[in-house]
Amino acid sequence: MLAAQHDFTIEGGARFLRIIQWNDDAGNAVDLTGYTASMRCKYTKEHAVTIFDWGTVSGEIVLGGVNGSITIDVGELVTVMLDFNRAVYNIELTPSGGVPIRILEGSVILSKRV
Repeated sequence: MLAAQHDFTIEGGARFLRIIQWNDDAGNAVDLTGYTASMRCKYTKEHAVTIFDWGTVSGEIVLGGVNGSITIDVGELVTVMLDFNRAVYNIELTPSGGVPIRILEGSVILSKRV
């Protein structure tokens, strides 16, 4: 399965809240019980520096179990510290003891505060 494409804009100094629904090919919610998730952002795919790495372990992502929801919730105290213009990201889900599955990728733009 290829990762879906979606671009995000993050407003620096504002809460970043997005809820993503992961469904199978038949349109049914994927049971995310036991999964972990991460959203990694870099300047380019090949760049060595990671701008941020949010996830279930660090608390910015919460998975909805049988509902298949992925909630990314990052507070304004974190987004105000971001310092980039445009970058790329991907979201990966990892089943317990399994191989990561990239489900979403794209560009992320930071709209900086005045």
